Amino acid sequence: MSHRIVRLALALFLFATPLFAGTVLVAYTDMEPDVLNRYRRDLAEKFPDLSIKWVRESGGPITARLLAEKDNPQADIIFGLALSGVLAVDRQGGLETYRPEGMDSVPPMLRDDRDHPTWAGMNVVVGALAVNTRECERLGIPVPESWRDPIKPEYRGHIVMPNPLSSGTAYLHVTGWLQNLGEDKAWEFMEALDKNVKMYVHSGSKPAQMAAMGETPIGVSVDAYIATYLKKRTPLETVVPVDGVGWDIVAATLVKGGKNPEAARRLMDYAVSPDSARIGLEFDYLPVRPENDGPRQAELCSRLLPMDLRRAAEERDRVLAEWRRRFGSE
Repeated sequence: MSHRIVRLALALFLFATPLFAGTVLVAYTDMEPDVLNRYRRDLAEKFPDLSIKWVRESGGPITARLLAEKDNPQADIIFGLALSGVLAVDRQGGLETYRPEGMDSVPPMLRDDRDHPTWAGMNVVVGALAVNTRECERLGIPVPESWRDPIKPEYRGHIVMPNPLSSGTAYLHVTGWLQNLGEDKAWEFMEALDKNVKMYVHSGSKPAQMAAMGETPIGVSVDAYIATYLKKRTPLETVVPVDGVGWDIVAATLVKGGKNPEAARRLMDYAVSPDSARIGLEFDYLPVRPENDGPRQAELCSRLLPMDLRRAAEERDRVLAEWRRRFGSE
């Protein structure tokens, strides 16, 4: 009898379902497809027992969706969303507290340093201009060096910018101008820039893509998105204006009331790990972990404007309402 019990126990052990087998983790993200696919491959290797359903959209719609679902959450984790959006959800009580393993290796300014944190930084995105040098030469316009240049008359109709109503990339630029120029001067600047904008697009990466394809000489974007097209040997140049740029943290957090909290915590631990940071670095994001710093990162850091990201989240509704009033809807 005892031998049969042992054999039965062994059979149950060998054929038992793994702890997370059958678990479908729902992750919301605004990462670009090529970046997300790289993370997906790494996660499949490291967590073969996890099945992840990815819901990808621009930052604005993802934030709006999370706020709308707060009382009936559909996601388990936010794996990469601009902190301004994450904090907007946090203000409504939509995030779960959790201190992921290894979080203390992330500098305090790039993580939630409260006793009961709700978010942690994965990467930092830095505002920049995507400039097609061939198109600039053809049109006879100089490559801009500072924000004083794109508002000059010769740039009229030659700029594409994302819309902050749908794009976290655009909102980091708008926030950078508002917090550093002051309200009146910042809106004056945006009014002047608007006169030269050919079109506003929904995605923060779209202006970089359009500049790379020669559809516009100048696209307002972020450094990491532009770097994708630099690798394709397009006539593109990254310009980080000398007078400073806005920036934001790409953050991860658990959704309050998510259906798979234990599996989500495993993914959250990974989000702040050195492996995750190395993937961000592959795509030219500014890493949150200091061991990944290098000369290029130091140069980018020197151009970052002083930013209060919590204030940016608190003012988000007001700022976007003012944007809509001045420049129209999406």
